[in-house]
Amino acid sequence: MSTHGIVLVRRPPTDQIILDEDGGEIKGGVVYMRDNGSPPYLTGFPAEHRDAQRNYVPSLFDLCLGVVKERSSLLDSIAEVLNAPQAVRCISALVRSPSDLQFVNPITWLAWVKAYGGALGPELLSYPYLALSDSNVLELSRCPATPSFCLVINLNLNGSRNLDDSSLRQLGMLENLCVLDTGSTGITHAGVQALSQTLMVGSDGELRGPWRLRVWKLARCTRLTGLAVEWLQKWPLLCALELRGTRITTLYRSPGWHECQEEERNLFSEHAVQHLSSLKVAVFPSLPARVDINQEQYKRRDTRMQSPAARPSPAHFLQASRLRRPAFLSESESENSEPDEAVTRRGRNKAAGVERSLEWPLARRKSKAV
Repeated sequence: MSTHGIVLVRRPPTDQIILDEDGGEIKGGVVYMRDNGSPPYLTGFPAEHRDAQRNYVPSLFDLCLGVVKERSSLLDSIAEVLNAPQAVRCISALVRSPSDLQFVNPITWLAWVKAYGGALGPELLSYPYLALSDSNVLELSRCPATPSFCLVINLNLNGSRNLDDSSLRQLGMLENLCVLDTGSTGITHAGVQALSQTLMVGSDGELRGPWRLRVWKLARCTRLTGLAVEWLQKWPLLCALELRGTRITTLYRSPGWHECQEEERNLFSEHAVQHLSSLKVAVFPSLPARVDINQEQYKRRDTRMQSPAARPSPAHFLQASRLRRPAFLSESESENSEPDEAVTRRGRNKAAGVERSLEWPLARRKSKAV
């Protein structure tokens, strides 16, 4: 398996240059994954899923399921060994809820939805536990669409501190990108321009880049001005823009755009893909499979306290207690001491602080078929 994925690296505000292990300059994009967390599907199903307590004699089917859960490599052979009805029954028994998909390799899940599609049920048509740094992201994002199958990516980078104008361009590698949320980030019109420049047509006429982008959420991007309108028009299928909290006010004068109506606000919810599928215009050639990317990297798992050998020594606790040694006051000092006025004022402001609400616009235009 490849050891790299898309990692957003924010360029420092100074002229400092960050180099990778090979001495190349890092501007964000495909770089080697270092000490990041590992995806759950590498370890397979946890023990509580495998060692079920039964008060009955299990059937041969249940015993086979137990073997498959113990050896995650056997998941790939389900579609090869079983016919379609048997495979769907086996997959439904293995993945009883969408949360169980995190223990299945996304490439294996992709093979399942390609082969069986809607027979798996709507809940299994979405893979909600992928990180942007996963090594399979690029393969999923370049999965070609067919008359009977299409894959879309819902990318949520809302509030990301690593997303800026230079790293936004790297998202151009996600060719199946459909819904993008970059709200509450510091991107400007230069980042929108950089991403639009990744829309290319090859010499063979093949489209390269995020041409399938349909919904872009830009809420609270306070540095985004009307200069971005020219570059937002580059996406022919883009039909919904969330512009609240930005400084874009000229888009409504562009032909085809109008202020979002109440029934169209679902385009900016977490069910945007489902709402696009329900439109009268045939947006997708078939019921789409969806990959939700809601995190940049997998979280690290702290296993230091799981075994007695990994427990800290008494000297470790002694050193930690010395570092956090409290300051003792005499009785007279404690009675005459007064709280710091600045600290008290900050506490009152934080408790009474209420976020200022604004009436932000939502832009919408008529959807186009692929």
